Amino acid sequence: MKYSITISGSFQRAITEIRKDIKSFEYLECVILSPRMFKSYRNDDGFVILDSDGNRRPAAIHNRHLVSISQSSFLWVRNPAGYIGTSTAMEIGYSHAMGIPVFSSNKSSDASLNRYMVVAGSPNKAIALFEQRNVPVPSQPASTYDPQSEVAYMAATCGFDKESDEEILSFLDEEIIELKEAVSKNAIDPLEPHGIQEELADCAIYLYHFANQSGINLSDAMKRKVARNIIRWGRRKKVG
Repeated sequence: MKYSITISGSFQRAITEIRKDIKSFEYLECVILSPRMFKSYRNDDGFVILDSDGNRRPAAIHNRHLVSISQSSFLWVRNPAGYIGTSTAMEIGYSHAMGIPVFSSNKSSDASLNRYMVVAGSPNKAIALFEQRNVPVPSQPASTYDPQSEVAYMAATCGFDKESDEEILSFLDEEIIELKEAVSKNAIDPLEPHGIQEELADCAIYLYHFANQSGINLSDAMKRKVARNIIRWGRRKKVG
């Protein structure tokens, strides 16, 4: 695998080109985080839903796409004739804010967007430019290990990103049962290894996997929840 990539563009205007782009990047040994390869699609009041999106609603699909952008090596924009719609423009701005390079197939008809992306013309050229690092990227702090991104890469590489929410939760239930069994065995014989760490890791993987499929940044959600819990349940210092 070379790189993890998310593809944006008008699915109403360029659905055929986007499908070809997915195949091109996969041929170049890249992993496409979003959209996943599809066979069919339908139009839901102006929003294109792919068969690979399952039964998710448009808001969840778009949130998942944004999470995928944050986990990508770069964003590829397919914009034939220079057209870039509102959603794609927002995704370009989001990528820039996240420090994710943006490459496009064509120069934008909106000159203000061209400063935020590099016209590559083709997937092959985009990879070549990315490897040359000849891309204006906002400075970002040194990255740390990101388990949610690692799980996204694993899911895309292994084909797990096609699993439905119900399937993921069913697998999580199985892992919780295995964790309980490991804890019970450890209580009886604590001197023997019973795989508690591995079972905990399996549970965490499915939680991150579910978050990725639902377009949720689990780290941000946990920070907010912990902060609320501290305010609600934290001990207050006695005065006097």
